[in-house]
Amino acid sequence: MKSTSNEGALYLNQLGYYVDLSDESATAIQAIQGNIYDLIMVDINLQGIRLGKKIIRKTRENQLNLGTPIIAWSAYFNKNDEEEYLAWGADTALIKNCGLKGLKKAIYQCLLAPRYEREFYYKLKRLQKKWKKNGSIEWVKQIKDSHRPYIVLDETLRLINEYQQGSNFHAEGKKSPS
Repeated sequence: MKSTSNEGALYLNQLGYYVDLSDESATAIQAIQGNIYDLIMVDINLQGIRLGKKIIRKTRENQLNLGTPIIAWSAYFNKNDEEEYLAWGADTALIKNCGLKGLKKAIYQCLLAPRYEREFYYKLKRLQKKWKKNGSIEWVKQIKDSHRPYIVLDETLRLINEYQQGSNFHAEGKKSPS
């Protein structure tokens, strides 16, 4: 588990998790780019600044932790803040005074979806941005002028195939031995 909050790290330790703690955003980002984590807890106002956004975005850009659940952790937030954290790429948001029970519930909710499903979701969002950036269907109509549509279509097909393989593997793992 990766945490950027001392209080969050204490809670995670009490729940029996090993915690890798970073007090600075640069250290946290460096760790996220070099290690695979099961869960990342990000203090939104790290060092009194909203550095949590940068950490969440860098995590979602990093292949190693693309599918890692992220809990946005803040002393105070409202519904709009929560929606903003989710838009950045967090899987859920928790207020710091949630207690052990609240954190345990959030972790459980985050881990319900298999990693391959979360990775697929974030990769799909990346592809959607590419399509929108390049004019979606109008872009495809200009195939004769460029190979970019082929590249994105190929990436889309590879992503769908990767998801299907993960889904099949997950389904096989759920089957009980005869």
